Amino acid sequence: MAHPSSRRRRPRSESEQRAELGGYSEAEFDAEFVRTQQSDVFSIGLRVVILTVVYGFLARAVASGQITAAYLWLPMAFEWLFIFWLGCMMAWFWVDCAAFQKSANRPVLAMVWTVAVVAAFAAAFAWNGEAGALSAQTLRQRGPEIAHTLRESGLVWALAACALGLLGSTIAEVLRWKRVGGVFVWTSIMGLGMRFAVLFLGGFLAAVLFGVTADIIRFDPTASPQRLAWTTYGFLLFVEIGGLVLGVAMHRDLSRKAARSA
Repeated sequence: MAHPSSRRRRPRSESEQRAELGGYSEAEFDAEFVRTQQSDVFSIGLRVVILTVVYGFLARAVASGQITAAYLWLPMAFEWLFIFWLGCMMAWFWVDCAAFQKSANRPVLAMVWTVAVVAAFAAAFAWNGEAGALSAQTLRQRGPEIAHTLRESGLVWALAACALGLLGSTIAEVLRWKRVGGVFVWTSIMGLGMRFAVLFLGGFLAAVLFGVTADIIRFDPTASPQRLAWTTYGFLLFVEIGGLVLGVAMHRDLSRKAARSA
């Protein structure tokens, strides 16, 4: 029987890395991330401004009672789908990088996620509280109301701010890559991935904390629609800030390592 240490995964050679990463090594990916990702005051400030605009619209809508908790997930879901389809467009027309095309050119996956996200929101809006079941008739009746709420609450502008922020940062990344060449690392994907990491970890910790302290603090987030909306708002804001902090910390850590090895 082989010794356990002999079954450990051996480090991949550079040729294996290039075969898996479309012709680029892991070191080149890390170097491009350090060059492309920005953690300076201006870049962090720009992201904070976008978050302030988006969550300012959301806070106003929650305070006025215009939206329920389901609406608060729209910006993140919209950005998630927008990244998928924008990535496909970039791989088809603008970014001739084998590594990026291998990861981003997935229209079938984008379509699957689009159907899944739309179905999830349709189910949320089709829920008939009185009957305790989903209702297609309820969804049809709420259709005009949903469109009106998106306009009147300012959610349309929050979604527009998400799209413009993503487009602006992406255009800057693509122009820089066309100028310097090398591997293209789309940091918007990495930023969203960090937010999802915070989302799942934070959700798990919140569930555990709530289960342990439920009898002590006696806080029921579902006591009213507005309380649930404010609880969801606070959690999503925590996810956004946590993802930003995680991204900055990761970039600065890699930057220090790159400086030491230079």
